[in-house]
Amino acid sequence: MANINQYKSITEELEGRIELLKRAIELDPDETEVYLSAIEYCEAQIDAARWVIRANKIVSEHDKKEEPTKEDKPKKSTNKKAEPKAEPKPVEEATPAVEEQINIFDMFGD
Repeated sequence: MANINQYKSITEELEGRIELLKRAIELDPDETEVYLSAIEYCEAQIDAARWVIRANKIVSEHDKKEEPTKEDKPKKSTNKKAEPKAEPKPVEEATPAVEEQINIFDMFGD
């Protein structure tokens, strides 16, 4: 599974950057639109990281439920089923590719 601590640290780091960007809006109002765009990007990344964390939790819980216990494991069968034998195909004899050339004059003799 994914390293969840990595996604948690990404979330924390981006939250700090959002605070930085909000402060920049106060100090540089001429570029407010650009800072707001950067804030939206950071918020989207935070949402994605949180969904990855949630997905990891759900999948981990599901996998734990599906792990078979010793009683649930199917026993190995020692009986092997014989596979039906395929009948061999008859081998066709190859016909010569070049037939004997017949000399027309041999039919009439000399």
